[in-house]
Amino acid sequence: MEYLLDQGRRQFVLIGTDYVYPRTTNAILRAFLSSRGVPDTQIMELYVPFGERIWRETLERVAKFGSRGNTAIVSTVSGDSNVHFFREYARQGLSPSLLPVMTLSIGERELSSLADVPMDGHLASWSYFGAIDHPANRAFIEEWRAYAGDTAAMPNDAMEATLIGFRMWAAAVERTGTTDAAAVRRALAGMSFAAPSGFTVRM
Repeated sequence: MEYLLDQGRRQFVLIGTDYVYPRTTNAILRAFLSSRGVPDTQIMELYVPFGERIWRETLERVAKFGSRGNTAIVSTVSGDSNVHFFREYARQGLSPSLLPVMTLSIGERELSSLADVPMDGHLASWSYFGAIDHPANRAFIEEWRAYAGDTAAMPNDAMEATLIGFRMWAAAVERTGTTDAAAVRRALAGMSFAAPSGFTVRM
């Protein structure tokens, strides 16, 4: 959000799938934007059902709101709905230079389905991307592909998070010699793990 504000964006469309993660995220974003002087009148908040495929009317509303300029869409749309969203965005002739999308919930599986849709100028903020060029990530992908038996398989953020959590739990169990939850929790304090995406997780 700081990046979008630094780029001169002063109006925001917060759009997401209708469940707890997008609604909680957007409540946090509204508070953040308010703290940066963005009034509620410059924020549009929209929710769609899971599996939404028909985006024409929703994106027409978004385009009308964004026609005043300096607007960005912040998307917490989930799963395959992203594919239909971006296809309709392109069909309506919307431009990332005028109305960019910052997506917080799209993975590389969805992106690969959008190979025929112009995506230059859109943004993504995600806790893990398989495309990260780091030795630990390359090793992680090789291990995952060997396990999956698929030379093109790509892990996602949930897989990286699971790896981090499991490896740290296993190290804490080795340290304590027990699987007792309270003992493992205590042992996790001060531990660290080098994540595939290149940063160190510290407890």
